[in-house]
Amino acid sequence: MHTLMEDPRPAEPSDRARTALLARLGVALALALALVAGSTPRTVGDGREYVALALNLASERRPAISQEAVPRLEAEVARHERRPGPWSILRFTSAAPDGTRDFVHFWFYPLLAAPAVVVTNWLGVSPVWAFTALNI
Repeated sequence: MHTLMEDPRPAEPSDRARTALLARLGVALALALALVAGSTPRTVGDGREYVALALNLASERRPAISQEAVPRLEAEVARHERRPGPWSILRFTSAAPDGTRDFVHFWFYPLLAAPAVVVTNWLGVSPVWAFTALNI
């Protein structure tokens, strides 16, 4: 039975509960970092397209790839690609009326990776690490 004097708000967690929660979060973060550090960055499937889009977005450009950006992006993807053989943005995109190129894949996933791609560019490591971290 509730009385008018009872406080309906839940009680604040104790210091012990907060410490336990922080310890669990710390363990989860350490595990995620260990998984990322132990991973070999590689692209599979349509990974080249996602990396190219993330590089484009990380350069503060729109998802559509300009004709001028194609050679730069192809060279950047090739520099970090372990799979043999050439890859062409023109082959895997369709031309828009304004001359830009669009991949068939939606660009939201590369957009999520773009901030981490900025960091990988700054650190001078493969942008594929951004996707490795995002996938954890």
